[in-house]
Order: sequence, then structure tokens, then C-alpha cells
Amino acid sequence: MINGAATSRKRILTTEQVLQLRSACNSITPGGKRDLAVLDSMLYQGMRLREVADLRLEHIRSLDGQFFIHIKLRPILVKAHDTWLQSLNDWLDQLGISLNNDRGPVFVQSRKRNNTRRKPLSKQTISYLVARYGDLAGIAPLKGSNRLFPIELRRTCARNAYDRGARLVSITALLGFNHLETTARFINILELADSESAVDQIQYD
Repeated sequence: MINGAATSRKRILTTEQVLQLRSACNSITPGGKRDLAVLDSMLYQGMRLREVADLRLEHIRSLDGQFFIHIKLRPILVKAHDTWLQSLNDWLDQLGISLNNDRGPVFVQSRKRNNTRRKPLSKQTISYLVARYGDLAGIAPLKGSNRLFPIELRRTCARNAYDRGARLVSITALLGFNHLETTARFINILELADSESAVDQIQYD
């Protein structure tokens, strides 16, 4: 049974659904470790699909003991979330590489084939993984317009930050948007605005 049906690509996952989605990854297997890190890149870092596919080890930098991500076309370094770092390091440990000493794509095939270099995951593969785990978690069907899309994990990340008190300007920077209005529309908060306008609050007595 599919829970939490929503308009295609407008879905925002509940906390329970996020936990179900992450639990659907078998974190004992190499592929499961990688896939959890892929999902967490969107759920905890708000990355776009292409940003996940293009992520490289050299994009992740350590400054004064804190890790940051340099994402192309973003005006700022994005702080790495602790949960994302944990799932990422579990995956990198599987590959026998580290954040500090290696270069190359982060998300690659979980198995080598014929001793060739592991190929980076494509955007199509990542999209399929998101839909697959959405299906395994009982959130959405595997196929069709109501399947789980990567953009919905990114939207869930942003809305979670907003609901927990993050300022809209900070969320806009996290998402790489240029305008607050774009962020507001993206996380569906326009209808939540106060019925009173700023003008109603102005007084000098």
C-alpha cells in the first residue's frame, strides 16, 4: 500500500516517511551504504540531482575541523550535515578512500567490473534509486508520474529546515536560489503568510 500520495513532484515527506526511506537502504551491503549517502545528499544537504551526480571528493573541504561542500554555481560553501557525513564516510570506507586524501567522483558503481575503474552514477541511475527506495518504503510506486522524485527529497530538506526555524534567506543560500520568493514557492509556504501585512504593524506612538 502506498502512503502519503501527493501531486507529482510537489510531495514533502513527513519525518516518518524520511525514516522509512532511509531504513529501506540495506546499510550492510556496499550498494546500500552508497544509496543511503545518495539519499542523504538530498535529504540533508538539499542537493539537486545533477549536483549529486557531479559531486567529487575535492568539492568537500575541511576548514578548522568542519567540513563544507563547494557546489558549482553556489555563492557560498555549504556546511556538511553530521548525518550526511556519517553516511558518506561509511560509503567511502567501503571504497577504501578518505575525504582528506583522495580525488574523483563520490558516487560510483558499488562493484568493479573486469577490474575497470568504477563508473560514476548517472542522473538517470540516481533518479531510479530514489524511485526504488520510495517504492520499498511504501511511499510511492516505482513507476509513473506519482513515483518519488529527487526534487522531492530536496524540497523535504528545505521545508524541514524552515519548519525547525531556519530563516528563509539561509534556506535560499542552501538551495542555491537567487530569490526568497523562489524558495517560498518551492517549499509551499506562500499560503502560510500572515493575513496581516507589514504595513499593519507600523506605528510611531
